[in-house]
Amino acid sequence: QTGIPMSNSDSIYLETNVCHPRFEGGDNALMRYLQMHLHYPDPIYMKYGFEGRLMVTFVVEKDGSLQHIAVLRNGINTKETAYSLHVTEEEYETFINKRKAAFENYVINFLQSMPRWQPAIHETNGKKEYVRMKYTMPFTFML
Repeated sequence: QTGIPMSNSDSIYLETNVCHPRFEGGDNALMRYLQMHLHYPDPIYMKYGFEGRLMVTFVVEKDGSLQHIAVLRNGINTKETAYSLHVTEEEYETFINKRKAAFENYVINFLQSMPRWQPAIHETNGKKEYVRMKYTMPFTFML
């Protein structure tokens, strides 16, 4: 972050006249980071065949930190059934929901522990400044 001041505004930008935030080193570096550091929350979830995608949103702050992390959609599921697990439908639903919550908590903690990103840059009349920007990102878990 060289020579560009932080905006005095607390507005969260969505698009216009903004250079988007990015992981240090760009998309390829982000993919390498995810491949090296993102794992299943617990190996037992692999045994039960849990897989799917979570869509997560967060704000990349002016200092590059990630805040206001929230899961928009949790598509994690398993091919196991109540019958195959030898449990009631109610027990099965509880089992699934607890595992889905574990994936959500894992991804939120993962994002909170990431290195700072390069923040978004807003330019008006040739003047650049770091601004807050909302970002949405998928996290896919596949066996």
